[in-house]
Amino acid sequence: MNIDHTFSSNYEIELQLYPANDSIYYYPSNEAAQYGSSITLKIKYEDKSWIGCFAAGTFSGNNDYKVYSAPNPDWFFLITNGEGYYICSKNKDKWEEVKSNPIISIYPLIDNKLILFKDYTEISAYDIDGLKWETSRLSFDDFEITSINESYVKGKYWDIRSDSEETFKVDLSTGKHISSIEAIED
Repeated sequence: MNIDHTFSSNYEIELQLYPANDSIYYYPSNEAAQYGSSITLKIKYEDKSWIGCFAAGTFSGNNDYKVYSAPNPDWFFLITNGEGYYICSKNKDKWEEVKSNPIISIYPLIDNKLILFKDYTEISAYDIDGLKWETSRLSFDDFEITSINESYVKGKYWDIRSDSEETFKVDLSTGKHISSIEAIED
């Protein structure tokens, strides 16, 4: 099983190929997880455990799944075929879908206690309390993150208005950004 342990965690997770007859919890819904492509995990927290069946996304660019520890040690992220879930290990009823979709890239930032999710046009950031911020649209259709430091994410994109490559900078503490695409969003 592929687990990124950048942040510390209070749980254990294992893949369940043939789950026992225990109660299975389906995410985001019974129908989506049961009848489509999905992954089933057993989540152990202290002396308790539960089984979750998570519907896979439809993004064909990443035909895989991965678990990421979260800045909050009781929570984790499951990314499967571009779909992202943010789940509380000790309470199966506390979960949400990651704002970015489809998830193209993930950037755990240990020093900032953040994890960033990139889709085609935006970035979302999660901290110990959950969703910290989500940028407004950074590009028309896809962008590249070129660098990340302790304060900013920098990137570039193709601006169809000027037919040229443009850059942006996102403040890691607020999600506010400077980029020329903002001009058309105001």
